[in-house]
Amino acid sequence: MEGNIIKNRGFLKVVFVGTVLVTLMTASDTLYINVDSSTINWTGRKITGKHSGTLNLSKGWVVIEGDSIIRGKFIFDMISINNTDIESPE
Repeated sequence: MEGNIIKNRGFLKVVFVGTVLVTLMTASDTLYINVDSSTINWTGRKITGKHSGTLNLSKGWVVIEGDSIIRGKFIFDMISINNTDIESPE
């Protein structure tokens, strides 16, 4: 299963593009994120402009019952955060 998850709250927009590995359970399905083929692109906005970059995912999963996501967890590797629109490190 492949897809995009877009979360837009306030001034931060995170776009998750990745592949989900499926493991079947008896009452529900647990979908595990394939972190090796997943990309997170982020955009932070402020009054005077915006910045964007990438971020790695350490692990993640969601549990689906029927047509609903009932729970899940995404763990982000904050050490990997990268700003892609600033040329100078200062």
